[in-house]
This record gives sequence, structure tokens and C-alpha cells, in this order.
Amino acid sequence: MIIHNILFVLCVLGFTTVHGYISIIKTVGTDPKELLTIRDFTSDIGYYEVDLYYNQYVGIHVDGDGKNIFKIDPLEENSYYTPLKNQSLTDGVKRDKINIVKTLPINVEKTENDYKLYYNDSEKPNKIVKMYFNLLGRTSTVVGVVQINVMPEVEFIDPEDVTDYSKLIDRSKVVRYYKEIRQGVKWKGICDSSKSKTLKAENQKYTSHEGKIEYTSINPLLFTPDDHGIFEIDLTGGTIFRSDITLSSKCVQSDETHLKVYQYPEYLGFSITGWHRPRRIYEGIFDIEDQNVIAIDVPRDVLFPDCLIEFVDPVNRVVTTKNYLKGSRLTNISRTVKILDIGRASRYNNITLKCKIEKGAHTTDLYLHVKPNCDLTNPDNIDKNRISCTVFMDLAVEHYIIHKDKNHSVRKVRDANFYYLENPEEMTLSSKFKIIPSIYLDTSYIEVTEKPGYVQVDIATGFQIKRNPIFLLIEDKKKELKGIVRMYVHNDSARTRIDEVGGRIEVKNYEDSKTIILKLDISHKRTTVSCDKVFGTGYSLYPKGKNTVYTNISDTNKHRTEFETAQFEDLFGSSGVTILKKPETNTDLEIILDDGYEITADHYRPIYFICSKGNSSEENKIVPEKYGIIAVDPIYTGINYLGCGMRRNLFVDSENKQFSGDSCEFHLGRTENVRFHCPDYVPEQFLEENQERYRSEDSDESYENPFKTLFRCYNRTSFMSRLFKYRNEVNVFKGRKSVSELRSLWSFDKRLMRDQGIKSVVCACYNKQGEPKSKITVTI
Repeated sequence: MIIHNILFVLCVLGFTTVHGYISIIKTVGTDPKELLTIRDFTSDIGYYEVDLYYNQYVGIHVDGDGKNIFKIDPLEENSYYTPLKNQSLTDGVKRDKINIVKTLPINVEKTENDYKLYYNDSEKPNKIVKMYFNLLGRTSTVVGVVQINVMPEVEFIDPEDVTDYSKLIDRSKVVRYYKEIRQGVKWKGICDSSKSKTLKAENQKYTSHEGKIEYTSINPLLFTPDDHGIFEIDLTGGTIFRSDITLSSKCVQSDETHLKVYQYPEYLGFSITGWHRPRRIYEGIFDIEDQNVIAIDVPRDVLFPDCLIEFVDPVNRVVTTKNYLKGSRLTNISRTVKILDIGRASRYNNITLKCKIEKGAHTTDLYLHVKPNCDLTNPDNIDKNRISCTVFMDLAVEHYIIHKDKNHSVRKVRDANFYYLENPEEMTLSSKFKIIPSIYLDTSYIEVTEKPGYVQVDIATGFQIKRNPIFLLIEDKKKELKGIVRMYVHNDSARTRIDEVGGRIEVKNYEDSKTIILKLDISHKRTTVSCDKVFGTGYSLYPKGKNTVYTNISDTNKHRTEFETAQFEDLFGSSGVTILKKPETNTDLEIILDDGYEITADHYRPIYFICSKGNSSEENKIVPEKYGIIAVDPIYTGINYLGCGMRRNLFVDSENKQFSGDSCEFHLGRTENVRFHCPDYVPEQFLEENQERYRSEDSDESYENPFKTLFRCYNRTSFMSRLFKYRNEVNVFKGRKSVSELRSLWSFDKRLMRDQGIKSVVCACYNKQGEPKSKITVTI
């Protein structure tokens, strides 16, 4: 993708002496490609103005000629100047200094003659802050000025940017002025206010090569040189440049003024220009793979959803990027120009997100392929325990990146990189991790490469693993454990194909292979699995029982009866998820996801089932049982819900720290994403009895849900109800759609509460013996 950057270059010509060399380079986030580059041999006065947006770097390099050594004043003191009113910016008058780091969201790094300024995650200003730096020669004379504009959010940027050169520049000096023209605003450059004639860049309609999007663009051919006093370029309303332009006109002492367009590098995404032909473009699909930074410059209301801010996930949910790709950074250059950096975004799985053009006859989808990634340096973006991150590994992705502190390293014992736990559910920094023997891990197919700041894990075809999960440990120089990477490893992956029923697992027979762990990536609201079609004849699904799943497959040398089982709704927090097995459905396994379904866990974990030949544990001692493991990725949204309930550690508190209590209180008007964990009770007969009558259909349900809810909610709006704890039961939760759904994650319905006049409510969850075990109080 190409995003344009514009520099206004004002040159006042004359005989000059070169003082030295300066370069100003802008980059974005984790990508080293240059967004904007100014390189100049300074002569007399050089003036350089650039805009610095969130997650961008500005690097300044100065190099004297041996006689006139450059200094950047007062950047060497981590400070900047702010000019006095009506003062020429090119004179040597001292001004007040302001500390950059203490007053702005800017980091400053210095290496010899190089400075680098980075716009970080701290609170952004609510207006443009102009920082001025003097370039000083050997005798402390001003030989140049650098102006860096720290940009706020788009809504705080003025719609018009005016530069009056007749006031800024001392006409007695030779000056070159470089200005980056601002996207999304109207720019006016006043060269001579005595001349009333304005040179305007005219607009024209243009249709892009990729996506066939109609733009309003600046036509450089219509912007011709003339004797005038004012330049004007209107980039409001999504107007952008279509190509490079270099323009000349008279300004200041009748010398030449050059207007030049500088291009951003080719970031993939939707744009007006760009000749890159991505894979499958002929199918109306724009694929973006192996890219950390993508961008769009698309008119508003063309893409669905609001692309880069939101995406559509594999099960057709609209998801926010900040939740789904935690640690991603979105730079809003204007209301239509955006850059997304996912280089350090934490994501547990290999996922494909999309947005699409819906206007016009031509429809194009943009697909963004995201690989598992982990950033242990940012506790807010990893597991809820804030010490570990989880990734799902399979051969669909060969390289996995783990970001770490540059002073930390991978723990190695006898050249071993990977470890396991006897009880992975109790993992902490003080756990007794054990080295994985070579019998369980063939190290010739997995390689760990350590670099300052990150670790890369590579796996190759032929990789086999018999333990899950495995752990990579990160320690400091004192050998103290500082971070944990939890890896659920799969031998292969299978996606679902769409047919008239919904999503069926792709038919791939593994009957003659070793015991494998097959990761199933759900890509449809209704997914079915037939063991016979995947693993061969004679295979049946385990474990039996309504909503019963395996908690983990710790060692594939074990018999399936040795693996621990649990009720899905106990192990996870879920709503809108229905799991059916024979005879509830005609196939071995059917998973139905309602619109808006939600699922959470104490950490990202698969849902495990086994397709087995079914011999007994005693027979297994003679002839090992043949089975295949289905590890279902339920496609977590990445939202850390606030709340409490029966299972500890499912939720976080208001500071995003894992909450282990069984009682909590929230105000729904101030806090989003509050949930209560209270699993439905499944009577014993539903674990064995024929479930055919409760099978879920797309049509309206004619049966009541046969399972029992174990919560009770009481109105606590009035003072008397709180004082005497009246037991007036009320319904305050959103209802379920399927009679076969077992729910454990309950969301408060604020509209329902208001309709009943409820301002405060307390809900308790009971165990099967009728004892209250957890409580939540909410107000609106």
C-alpha cells in the first residue's frame, strides 16, 4: 500500500557554504521501512517541519563537515523550545525550554550524533504541540531549525493548517523550508500576503486499481506554476494524492518554491495507488500475509466494518482489533488514513480476519492473516495471570516469535529448551518444571533461536509431540523465572469446509498414522465431526455424556480413560455454545455457536475430544489403543471479562489483574463486559439418556430448556430490600437461544433491568446441594 506524504520545500537561492549534513527519517512501530525521508546538505539556513503521530519514530542524524559541528539544541537536554509570538524562528534568541519526557508521550534516545523520538502509549495531548530545535554550528550560530509537531487524536486536529512564510522567514538570509503537508486538512502556505491570487490544487475523481474504490484525488496536472501569493491544497473529506508531484512557483524574493510529494513505502492494504498484485486478487480477495504493518486510505463508509479498527473474524463476528490483537497499535493519520502495527500484538492462534468493500458492483475482501505471537514485556496483553502467554502451535505456521526483556534469556538445562508439569493447571513461577525427555520430543524438528529482545521457535514437517502443554521458560541473570510460554502443540490442523449443513471438518483420513493431535479451527456457526470420516472405520467419540470434555491430553502414551474429564460449562465460561453428540445429532460431534456467543477460560485452552477404536485399558497393555485427538479452538475474542463466580481465575478486576475471589460488585454504567459464572446443572439422566427430543434446530424451539439454572437474583433497589434482604426473585440476565445450550457465563440485560425499575440487584450461585458459593452485586 502507498500512503502519500507531502513536503513543501521553499528555496531561497544564493551562494552558500555547506555546514554539514542532516537526515530526518520517519518510521512506524515495528517496521523499519522509511515513511518519510529528508536528507540535506545544509547551507546557511535549513528549516524542517514534520508531524509525529502515535507509534511513529522520528530519527534525526546530524554530521558536521569538520569545521562546523552540529548540535541539536536543546534536544541534548531532552528538551524543546517553544517560540515567542512574532519572533522569527531562524534567529538566535534563546527561548524557554520544556522537558519532552516529562510533558509529552515521547521517548528520546541518543546514540552519538543520532537522536530518535518515539510517540509512546502515554496520554496524548488534546492539541498539536509544536517542538522547536535549533541546529547549531561550531560558533553556536543557528544553521537550521527542526520543528516536530506532536499530533493529538484526529478529532483535536484543526481542519485548516496555515503557514505564513512571510512572517516566519528572515528575507535577508538564505533559507530552505521543508514541510510535511498534513493529511485530512486544508493547507494554506502564504508566501506573499500582498498578492491576492491563490494557487489551488484541483480535485478529480479516480478509481483505484485494487478494490475499484472511487476516490477524490488531487490532480497534479491541474496545479500549474503561476505568480501568486498563496498555495492551497484541500485534503479534507478523504481527498488524497494519486501520484508523485513536483511543482514550482514564485515565492519570497522571486525565487523558486517546490512542492513535492514523498511516498510512504508500500504497506499492503486498500489504497488509491499501488501496483502490488496480491495473491488471489483475481478472485476479489486481497491477502496480507507475513506483514507486521498494514494501512488503508479509503473514503469513509466504504468498508465493512470500520477496517483496521474492527474486523470480521472466522465465525462472522465483528471484533475490535484492540481486544482481538492485544498490543496492536493503530495510528490515525486522518479520518480515512490509518496504519495498523501488529508486530508485537499478542495472539494465541493462527487466525484470518477480514473486512470488505460493500459499495458498488465490485466487491473485494481484504484478508489479514495473523500468526501466533507473544509479548511477555507487556503483562496487560498476555494471560490473565500476567506471567505467561499461551500459543497454539501446528505446522500451518513454521515460525513463532516470543518477545522478552533484552536482559532475559531462555532457561536451558543440559541443552533442553522445553519443560512439562505434572499438573499444568497449577502453573506458577515457583512450579517444579521438568525437562521433557527426548522420547517425547524430537528436537531435530524444533529449533529455538534466541536474539536480544525476542525468541524464535521454528517447527518443521515431521514434528511429533506426545505431551501437552509444553513450556518454554524465560529467566533473568539470577536464574529467577520471569516469564512462561505455554504451548499447546498439534501435529496437524484441519479447517472446516462449508456445505448445505454448515461447517463440516475436511475429510482427511489418518487411519494409518501414529496417534495425532488434530487442531480444528472453527470457521462456521455449525460444525460437525465424524470420527469415521477423519480417522477411519470403527472409531467412536469420547468422552461420553452431555457436554463432557477432556480437560487436557497430557501424554498420548496413556489410555483415554486416564485423562481427566469435566463438564464444558464448568471448565469454561460460556454462553451461546451448544455441544451435541450422538444421539442428540446424527454425527459424532456437533458444535453450534449462536450469534454473539462468548467463551472465556483461565487461559487460552483447546476443547478436547478423542476418536478411539475403544479397547479397554487392560487390552491397551497388550495392544495399544489407536486414537486420534481433536483439539477444538473455540476462537476466543480476547476480551478479559470482569466478574466472579464458581470457577476462580476466569475474570479480571478493574486493573486487569486476575481475580480469584467468589464475591464482587460492579456499576454497569461505568464498567463494560461484566459477567457472572454460574454453570447450569445437568441431571444424571442427561449424561446417559437419549437426547433426541432436545436436539437444537434453526426453527423456533418448542421445548423448554431441560437443564436447571443454579443462580437466584434478588432486587436490592430500595433501602428496605437491602436492610431486610427480601427474597423477591427477578430476571436480569440475557436469555439463551437454544434449548440444548448449557450456559455458565451470564450477561446482565440493562434494558430488562430498567424496564422492571431495578437499579440494584444481587445474584447468588448455588452448588448442587443448594449451598451459596458465589455472589455478585451490580447497580445501574
